[in-house]
Amino acid sequence: RPSRSVPSSLLQAVRLSTSTNKRRLSPLDKPLAPTAPQPAMTDTVDTKRPRIVAKETETTEAETMKEAFEETRVEDVAVTKGKVHTLSAEDTVETALEVLVANSIISAPVRETHDGKYLGFLDMLDLVQLISHTCRRESTHDVADLTNDDIQMLMRRDYRFNKETCAQVTDLSKRNPFRPVNEGASLVDAVRVFAEGVHRVPIVNDRGDIVGLLTQSDIIRFVARNIHLLKENASKPVSAVGHMGGVISVAHDTNALTAFETLLQRGVSAVAIVGASGAIVGNLSATDLKGLSEHRFLRLLLPVSDFVHAVRRDSIDDMNPVIGVPATTRLKDAIQRLHATKLHRLWLVDSEMRPSGLISLTDVARELLKEQRFEN
Repeated sequence: RPSRSVPSSLLQAVRLSTSTNKRRLSPLDKPLAPTAPQPAMTDTVDTKRPRIVAKETETTEAETMKEAFEETRVEDVAVTKGKVHTLSAEDTVETALEVLVANSIISAPVRETHDGKYLGFLDMLDLVQLISHTCRRESTHDVADLTNDDIQMLMRRDYRFNKETCAQVTDLSKRNPFRPVNEGASLVDAVRVFAEGVHRVPIVNDRGDIVGLLTQSDIIRFVARNIHLLKENASKPVSAVGHMGGVISVAHDTNALTAFETLLQRGVSAVAIVGASGAIVGNLSATDLKGLSEHRFLRLLLPVSDFVHAVRRDSIDDMNPVIGVPATTRLKDAIQRLHATKLHRLWLVDSEMRPSGLISLTDVARELLKEQRFEN
C-alpha cells in the first residue's frame, strides 16, 4: 500500500521495471518466509586481478578458540585480497556513485593523491545522508512528504551533490571508521576492531597500501568452521549475547528515505520493518543500497517495504531473507545460521514473529573478545 506522498506513476514504473521476476511476494501483514541466502557484503576488488577466496578447509588444529585466533593471520581468512578499488579524494560524488554502482559494492576507501594517505571509507549511506541534508536545506517539505519531482529537482540543481568531492563526503554518516590492521597481524587484532562495531577492516602492507579487506562475515565463517572450539560457550542462549528490547523498527508504509534516516539517526546498522500486526516483514540495512544508481534514487520515496522488494527483484542472488529465531537459540546454532545465510544479524522474535531483540556479527565479536579473554 503506497503512502499518500508517493505518486502512483512512480510505483507503477518501479513495478513495471522489475516485472520480469514472477516470484510471488509474501503479504505485508505476514512474516516473510526465508528465501535464498544473501551473499556476504562484498568490498571492492580490482576486476583485473583474480578474487582469492578463502579455502573451504579453513580449520585449525588449535585446542581453544583463543589459540586459533592468535595463530591465524588476517590475510589467511580475508576473502577480499589483491588490489582494492580506491577512490581519489578529488573524485566527485557523481564519480564515486558510478564506481560503486558499476562494481556492485556499497563502499570504497578514499585516498589523497598527493601523499597517499587514506581518509576513510565512502559508502552509500554517506550518499543517502548527503541527499537527506540536501533535501532539508533546499526543500520546504519534510523528508517524509517529498515527491519524486522534489528529488529530481534537487539532484539536478544541487551543486553539492554533483560536484562535492569524496574528501568532503567521506564518512559523512559517521558509520565508516577507517581502522587498518597490518599484514601478518593475528585475528585477535581484527576481532578487537570488529567488537567496536566496525564492519570491515583494511589490511595494509609496510608501505601503507591496502592489500585486502577483512569483514565481520570472514570472522563468522572462521568461527563456524571451528565451532567445536567454543566449548561450553556454544550452548549459551543468544539472549545473553545479543540485545533484548529496544528494537528499532519502522512501519512498512514509511518511505525508504525516512527509514534510512531513522537508521542513521539512531546509530544502528539495520532496522526491522514491521507490518500492521507488529510482526517483522522485512529488514533494511546498508546492503539494500547496493546498485542504487542516480536514476534509481527516486525509489527512496517508495514505501520501505516496496523499496526492499524492488531491490530484491533487481538481484535474484541478493535476496536478504528475514530470519527470526527464538531468544533461547544456542549461540553455536546462531553462528552456523549467520554463516549459512550470509546474513549480518538475526532477529529474536516471539511466537507471533514480533521482534524483541537481535544478535549481530558485532555482538558475536564482542562475545569472542570477552570469553576468550584476549590480552591487550
